Amino acid sequence: MKQRLPILDNRFGQEPLSTLTSRVDPEGECLLAVGGCVRDALLNKDFADMDFATSLTPKQVIEGATRAGFGVDLKGFDHGTVVVHRDGQAFEITSLRQDVETDGRHARIALTNDWTEDAKRRDFTVNALYYAPKTGLLDPLNGKDDLHPLTLKFVGNPEKRILEDSLRIFRFYRFWSQWPAVLIDPESLTWVEKLATSAPLPSRERITTEWMGMLRCEPPEELWTSLNKAGLGERVFGHVPAYVREAKFMETRLAISFAPAPEAMADALRLPGNIRRQVVELAQIRSAIINQDDHLLARRLLHAAKETITMVGRENVIFGHCLSLLTRLETARKIGAVEARAAGLEDGPEMGKWIRKARIDCLLGLN
Repeated sequence: MKQRLPILDNRFGQEPLSTLTSRVDPEGECLLAVGGCVRDALLNKDFADMDFATSLTPKQVIEGATRAGFGVDLKGFDHGTVVVHRDGQAFEITSLRQDVETDGRHARIALTNDWTEDAKRRDFTVNALYYAPKTGLLDPLNGKDDLHPLTLKFVGNPEKRILEDSLRIFRFYRFWSQWPAVLIDPESLTWVEKLATSAPLPSRERITTEWMGMLRCEPPEELWTSLNKAGLGERVFGHVPAYVREAKFMETRLAISFAPAPEAMADALRLPGNIRRQVVELAQIRSAIINQDDHLLARRLLHAAKETITMVGRENVIFGHCLSLLTRLETARKIGAVEARAAGLEDGPEMGKWIRKARIDCLLGLN
């Protein structure tokens, strides 16, 4: 008997997905939701994105999506992936495939129409799940058995899965962080820790995405212990202080990892621009605290963005030394030309020097 998932049935019936499936897969048997959305539906959890697997070729997907009025992104075409978008929504559709050759970073793939072969190349058992309203749940590898209790376990041989794509090490830790009550498959954990310092590193952008995903959550103590044992943080960042786990927010955890060379590390890991400044500024402030350089700390605080100062105030354990300074920050920043002229200075370079020193002195409570 087919297992139905009402949450997914409802999503398949909504636009623009309904139009997409009717044009690309009129029979309802070739285009199936895959991975996280199916897993979460089985766990009665909400989900945002939906990815799809299909027995159709990328060319057939493009033809059907175009007829349905969707735009098409061909960036992943060589790997069998097409991203279609319409009405502000995007869906990633990947043709069934199997790996022909891998080197830990890149794979040469061949298309197939075998759902089991496609499932065998996926990362974790609970992600090797497929669904469409007509077919019901498709579970070639019995991944559903690892949902109750939720278990983080590689598909097949953990060593082979990791050596096929070393990003799976980082994904392992991200999922562990996102699922606080998850059970960890001992064999999977053993191979993650064993290969963490020897498997080829994936691209910096991919590392950053997974690392940020892990740090956005509240990693359990066992995860931090495993990271330290594996040496993964040291391999990526050079050194990760133990107190990183005391930080409350992802940006601060990154900043601690990035010190003492935050700008170089942010560039090396291609940190997204929307958080780069904040992470770099937080790292610089933390470094000034560690070096016990109050004048440098004052300069860092005076030049920091509003979002950075807000984060400093929220991270009292990491930035406790700054809290008294923050009470004087607004007053210090208001010192300008009016105050300088009142002190007898004329416009020019000397006034600028006076203002900078007066702000620092005010912030440090020296005047």
